[in-house]
Amino acid sequence: MVTSATHKETSRLGWLLLGVFTLWFFLMYSPYYPVALSSALSHGDASTVAMQHTIYSLVLIALFVVQIVWRKNPTWLTATPRTVAAGVVGFAGSLLLALNLGEGDLIIVSTVALVMVACAVAHFLSVWICLLCEQSVKDAVFLVGVSFALFSVCWVVLLIVDKSLLDFLVLCAPLISLGAYLRIPKLPLPTPASNSFSSLRILPWSALAICIVFICLGACAVRVFTTMAQSMNHLGSFDGMYQIYTAISGIILVMGFTVLFAKKGPSVSNCVSVIAAIALVYMAALLIIGMADANGAFVLAAKRVLVGCEHAVQVLVLVMLAAVVIQQRLSSVLVAALYGIVVCVAPQLISLDVLYLTGALEFFSTWPYVAPLAAAGTFVLAAAAMALLVNYSRRTVANTQVSDEERVHQLCAQATAAYDVTPRELDVVVYTYRGYSARKIAETLLVSESTVKAHLAHSYRKLGIHSKQELIALIEQFSQQQ
Repeated sequence: MVTSATHKETSRLGWLLLGVFTLWFFLMYSPYYPVALSSALSHGDASTVAMQHTIYSLVLIALFVVQIVWRKNPTWLTATPRTVAAGVVGFAGSLLLALNLGEGDLIIVSTVALVMVACAVAHFLSVWICLLCEQSVKDAVFLVGVSFALFSVCWVVLLIVDKSLLDFLVLCAPLISLGAYLRIPKLPLPTPASNSFSSLRILPWSALAICIVFICLGACAVRVFTTMAQSMNHLGSFDGMYQIYTAISGIILVMGFTVLFAKKGPSVSNCVSVIAAIALVYMAALLIIGMADANGAFVLAAKRVLVGCEHAVQVLVLVMLAAVVIQQRLSSVLVAALYGIVVCVAPQLISLDVLYLTGALEFFSTWPYVAPLAAAGTFVLAAAAMALLVNYSRRTVANTQVSDEERVHQLCAQATAAYDVTPRELDVVVYTYRGYSARKIAETLLVSESTVKAHLAHSYRKLGIHSKQELIALIEQFSQQQ
């Protein structure tokens, strides 16, 4: 029985790994995905590329907003018929683009195809993140880090062997994602402790803000640097072989912090340390861009390393969010949709479409202070990350200096912060966690035993648990992530 259960769990993790693996094809195959699937569009007029990609981005945002509206019923998102439809529609849209059926006067066809692909990407991004957040924090970190490493290795190998094979794999990504989903045992998503936006206050916003600014800065800088070396009439990326530098740098950075988190956990302080390390790599690449020959191989490689850093931060944000959602039982649908809008869509929309369509890209590409400004911005972000790290270190030292009673109270308060537990209910939770019986808690708080039991029942309901053992497990799990 144990062997059979272990085999089923291993199989489940394997299919989940494949599903998360397909996400990176949607998000990182090209900044112009899915426009890049069509040779007619991606090598056409830059304004057409920007406009088509804008339509795709806006449709994605609209679909994520719909998911946020329906977040209180997560089962509708993972319904099998809806997922099958998303996979088939996404593949059909990708195929239309690959066959260039929207070329010339049939541009309306390519627009419809982009909308079809957007439906698949929005659906599978949220589905796989929701399923990812059902796992333990350790498994979630493993799945995100290893899936990205596998994607990057696949990317490198296919670029070397035959890029057309990579294009074919991207074309089939919606069907592969659907196949992985159908092989996973169907389990209902657990009801989150809180679906409200107020519950998001528990997220490590200071670290997340640095990551989001870093991604936007990196995306804009890379687009401007690319335009400096290319004509404004074409928004295509560098030669495919230079993308190998992006993949390799991404593997090194992501696997580095995956190993760190496997040993020490994805605590906020560890995440901030990783942000600072990535910023240092980014600044080193900027130094090469600023000092070497503008059209030399070292500069082209350095620009691709900038993209690798951007990818690594995107992966880091997903790890951070998954850890908090699992630990605090927040709404995974809400967090997945916000991740899609803020991290996956907005940076590309701003750096590619808005900069070009407003003429800002052309202006910045001729501005001599772009490289120093990018370096200064990255330095500020790295300094902010260091300041955060120092702040978290001071808080850790301060926590070790308080009494055991105060430490337990702070721990329980932080662990239940997202669940609207009242101060009196928190007192009962604290004493329950410390091992007090209902009678002893009543004597300590000078209330009746029935009142203690009522407070405890209300706390259990808010926390989504049913026993003292589950309460202790919830608080202990939170403590291990700090």
